[in-house]
Amino acid sequence: ETQPGFWGISAGGIWLRDLERAAEVKALLKQYQSERLTRVRAERAQEIREGRAPTFLSELKANPGRMLMQLLAVALLIGLTVGLPFLLLKP
Repeated sequence: ETQPGFWGISAGGIWLRDLERAAEVKALLKQYQSERLTRVRAERAQEIREGRAPTFLSELKANPGRMLMQLLAVALLIGLTVGLPFLLLKP
């Protein structure tokens, strides 16, 4: 098994020693993913019904520093994306 990357960019993986079992493993993974999808969707629906689902404001109250840093990062990226071409094109 290979763990996912630190930044969440790359996915983890499962390595097989016996390729003859690949079809069996694919079927098991498909079954697991299907069951997990059903369970997670049900949990999310229950959180929404009970009013426990995270919202922007609840996350802001729980982690104001993190949210502020994320908003600043988004603003910086938008600023660079929009403003940098104009700065580089000046004569």
